[in-house]
Amino acid sequence: MKRIFTTANKLFVFSLLERFLVEEIKGKENIPQKGNFIVASNHLDTMDSWLIGLVFKNRAESLCFVARRDKNLKQIWRIFIDFFAQPIVFERGRTSRKEILKEVIRRAKRGQIIVFYPEGDVNKKRILLKGKNGVAEVAKKTSLPVLPLGIRKTKEMKRKIIIGKPLYSDSQEDVNGFFRKIMLEISKLSGKAYPYD
Repeated sequence: MKRIFTTANKLFVFSLLERFLVEEIKGKENIPQKGNFIVASNHLDTMDSWLIGLVFKNRAESLCFVARRDKNLKQIWRIFIDFFAQPIVFERGRTSRKEILKEVIRRAKRGQIIVFYPEGDVNKKRILLKGKNGVAEVAKKTSLPVLPLGIRKTKEMKRKIIIGKPLYSDSQEDVNGFFRKIMLEISKLSGKAYPYD
């Protein structure tokens, strides 16, 4: 993200989130202090990206979100987000998977912290959606650890964010095996079942 954008968030947005929306951030000690990594989180709603920005506010300039283009997003807001947040944007059915992964790997090799929502869509249900394994493929190709993250809504409609321990891919483990490990960890942290093989 651009510096001016992260500075504005630190001064205004993050402080408001901490005061009015976030009940607790647990597991900060699990965040790697050196080098970049990949974040994999469940996806409750559109506030999630701001919440993840808050969690990693000291390194917010390095954050890079992999985001599906929302057709309902107004054009002026798209331009604003694309310019200041600099996400990796794809349109389902129009952007090839190979093209997306190539750009994600390029950004990861530049030292950015890549943020994935493996479910692919906002999900308000009590179980996780069946995920897409791009996060595991990128992790294996870059040898970066995956930091699992769970976002929960409390009874007061606030958010509780739980950060798990970094996951490292075993060289003997295939992409799908590592991906299942990631999703099961997100399941535990988010409190949502992942009932898929």
